[in-house]
Amino acid sequence: NGPEPIEWTTLEISDGTALLLSRFVLDEKKYDEYQDRQDADISWESSDIRAWLNGDFYENAFNGSEKSFIQPVRIDRNDRLKPIGNPETERDNYVFLLNWAELAYYVGLRVMDAALPTVYAASRGIHLSNDGFSDWWLRSTDFSRSYQIGGVCTIDKFSYNGVPSSEKICGVRPVIKLRVSDEITTASGETSAASDLLIGDLVQFGSFEQDGDSANGSEPIDWQVLDITDDYALLLSKYLLARGSVDESCEPYTWKQSMLRNWLNGSFYSEVFSDLEKSRIRLTRLDNWDRTLPGSKSDFETDDYVFLLSPSEFENLVKGDFRFGRLTPALQREYDFIGTDPVGWWLRPLGTVLSGPSHVFSDGSVVNQCLSYCCDGFYFVRPAIRISLDPDQP
Repeated sequence: NGPEPIEWTTLEISDGTALLLSRFVLDEKKYDEYQDRQDADISWESSDIRAWLNGDFYENAFNGSEKSFIQPVRIDRNDRLKPIGNPETERDNYVFLLNWAELAYYVGLRVMDAALPTVYAASRGIHLSNDGFSDWWLRSTDFSRSYQIGGVCTIDKFSYNGVPSSEKICGVRPVIKLRVSDEITTASGETSAASDLLIGDLVQFGSFEQDGDSANGSEPIDWQVLDITDDYALLLSKYLLARGSVDESCEPYTWKQSMLRNWLNGSFYSEVFSDLEKSRIRLTRLDNWDRTLPGSKSDFETDDYVFLLSPSEFENLVKGDFRFGRLTPALQREYDFIGTDPVGWWLRPLGTVLSGPSHVFSDGSVVNQCLSYCCDGFYFVRPAIRISLDPDQP
């Protein structure tokens, strides 16, 4: 019945390109035929697995149109990715594997586990765990941390889970960088966001004081497009715009009751957007229901113009570097004691908050470290809105 479409997981969307990791293990391979030789100097550049990915796999997995969207990537001598225009050297790749640092950065420890193989890969006799998962190769050629975490393989001169490196045959999860937009879209003025937005684009919409100099007026807000559904784009502000608690009552509360929701849909909405921009912002019905807690769905539903992402929306839609909270210049100066590193930002609470709402920690993970209902307001606010893609049709 022919080959099946490959499913990909989006790791990052940036500058009009998407970094994609295959959802399943597609095949099993040795890293290199000489991996059993202790004196062999095996590198990614010279490896058989790289040659296969950029040869047979690339030629047979993608048609001509699809190949036109795949962007070549150069892996420099420090094993870092560098986008390029056209392949020129032996370090250039259309298809590659993640290394340790990229796995930790893009994917995170929460999914550093073995992956499910396709039916084809399983039929090839790939080694499976009792749960049906398969280990998969990383690009890294050093011992690194392979002894710490199962589920991934690296070429090294040590045994791996009791298996000598010379006998390693692990699964393959290819990675590609795909062009999704010709350029970053940045529009300003009364017409604001452009109608031809793509996921990952940056757009300016509304204005808010961000440089700390009120004399020069407020600055346009940069937003990233997270999702496009039914001619509406879900936008998340690029920077954290304010600091505060979700609710200051320090008693059990819901998103519907919270002071932060009232501020976002009150003075923030009124002052940040022009009348024309307001006409394009969709009133979004939010569920906000935690089915594990008491209450019915109607108790928690809200209709909001401006809101925070829920934990699941964050996990599903926010990728790569965009997960990290960055302060505006004004907030950097006001809170200079915390430095310029990523800081924590609030997510929308679900159900009744009993021990503080979830937030995104400085490392991009979702946590709840609050010991009270409202914490101390040390986390920051990153608004989200949903706008019409048609400037003339709200």
